[in-house]
Amino acid sequence: MTARRLLVIGCNGFIGRHVTIAAVRSGMEVHGFDRAAPSRQSALAGFHAGSLADPACLERVFAAVRPDRVISLAAHAGAGSGPGLSAERDIDAAFAVNVEGFRSLVATCRAHGVSRLVWASSTTVLGQQADHASDLVDEAAPRFPAGIYGLTKSLAEEVGAFAHRHWGLEVVGVRPTLVLGPGHSYGGLLDPLKALFEACRPAAPATLTIGWGRHRFDIVHVGDVAEACVALAAAPPGLRPLYHVNGGTTDIDAIAALARAARPELDLTVREEAPPVVFPLVAADRIAADIGFRARYGADETIRRCIEHARNREECYV
Repeated sequence: MTARRLLVIGCNGFIGRHVTIAAVRSGMEVHGFDRAAPSRQSALAGFHAGSLADPACLERVFAAVRPDRVISLAAHAGAGSGPGLSAERDIDAAFAVNVEGFRSLVATCRAHGVSRLVWASSTTVLGQQADHASDLVDEAAPRFPAGIYGLTKSLAEEVGAFAHRHWGLEVVGVRPTLVLGPGHSYGGLLDPLKALFEACRPAAPATLTIGWGRHRFDIVHVGDVAEACVALAAAPPGLRPLYHVNGGTTDIDAIAALARAARPELDLTVREEAPPVVFPLVAADRIAADIGFRARYGADETIRRCIEHARNREECYV
């Protein structure tokens, strides 16, 4: 692949750090943009601090970097909280970054001749499983966002699709399913699973109770999401506006079995708790058909790797 100058927006985040590593490994010249300088990121060719909600800052960064292509993982997130909870707590900030900031990003890409913007949307735009006629939904399924975060991403998808159709800028949204892997530092939906992975460490307490629903759900390893973003950024022209990325489907009983296999003495109790939203299961065939990308890790292997990450205290892996 011919090396390109890539700007990664949100390079310090959970997915962003993995994207940066994957892009550097692919041969790209990678520049980072985030609210604060990375603590450990020597792979970047350059770094710029600022906010997606500041159009003047975006203009300065693009003028300095002159990127060929851009990957954006940006979303509003409060201290210690994930984007979903953060959006519910501060609706104005979520719209400022996730919608208006994204609109400014699209406009800046267009003004500076960027050929493609790959960005992180979310399967939360799909809403409740019960709202869909099919058990397995693809990228053409209607959107029924059930929360503020999903609503902002749904609106951003409309902005991206408009730019894709009318302005000739390839705005390519990636919808990952529930993303697991090392470096997930904020609290929220994944807390019970993270506690389960930690309980697989030999020195951890051998008794654990977690709350989780009995529904089946999709998961994907963060390394696969990163590789998908980089592959889409590097692909030839002709991409579509949306791609699902998924590793596979699992449930809490399968995850618990893998945890007990990793640590047989673990006394684990799963307390059934109905989740506020049961998201639909998704089809991820489009990205394989269009660019040949398939997730490296299935559902069971993703869980095994998460357990190993916890046992080895790995900070980052792709």
